[in-house]
Amino acid sequence: MLLASAGRAGWQPPVSLTAVLLPAAQARPAYRVLDPGTLVLDDLPDATGVLLVPDADRSHLLRRLTGRAAVVGPARPWTRASASYERAVRARSSPRIFATPRTTCRSWC
Repeated sequence: MLLASAGRAGWQPPVSLTAVLLPAAQARPAYRVLDPGTLVLDDLPDATGVLLVPDADRSHLLRRLTGRAAVVGPARPWTRASASYERAVRARSSPRIFATPRTTCRSWC
């Protein structure tokens, strides 16, 4: 059903999607430096922006998000993008989040 819906919409699904959470005001500027196929949600009620990045090379993605208050979920098959989002949401409130000194981007593997 999902694949059929994607086909009707003229959308070529990626192999995977990676969820990125960041303040909604940073979503569009971050989107501009990422894959043009990235999906953007920046109108959520809690002022959180969500980017769903297709087929992301994790290290490249983290470099592109340097200096942004982002939490990056794991890559998941596109049909399970919600699992990446849920993992990033949990990571955002976890004390075990990894943060490098060079960036405010946080990664959850």
